Amino acid sequence: PDRAKIILSNYLMTFPRIKPFMEKTVAQCRLNGFVRVWSGRLWREADPNAMYKAVNALVQGGAADLLMEAAIRGHKFIEDKNCGGLVSFIHDELLYEMREDRIDEVIPELRRLHELEDIFKVPFLVTMKIGRSYGELKEINMEELGDNALAVTRRGEEAE
Repeated sequence: PDRAKIILSNYLMTFPRIKPFMEKTVAQCRLNGFVRVWSGRLWREADPNAMYKAVNALVQGGAADLLMEAAIRGHKFIEDKNCGGLVSFIHDELLYEMREDRIDEVIPELRRLHELEDIFKVPFLVTMKIGRSYGELKEINMEELGDNALAVTRRGEEAE
């Protein structure tokens, strides 16, 4: 317990805006009986002794809504380009299937859509990977996004 208290104390000192955020979230939940995530979705909590859930719901619920927004935008974009679509969510990853001959054209815009910069003041960091199967995925270097980088990830071997 002492070690946990030290870790928590250090965390709150390192990130001094976290504790006021948590306190404000709990106070709002106690007052209103709910918290509202950035997308407008409500999470209700009737148990005043479970207020830690309000902070968790705000953070994790908001993250889930971010992923959903990125998934909807990405799927619509790829479908509109008639080159594939969203296949699956795997935790915090979105798995798309698309035509190889359209990858150079699609990946930069797909990344931009996933960054959600038009909703928030700063873009979210997005890592893009490509491969013929989930087990063969390799990270795309966006600066090198051309035939060489795509050939590397398609074949699953190192660039020369």
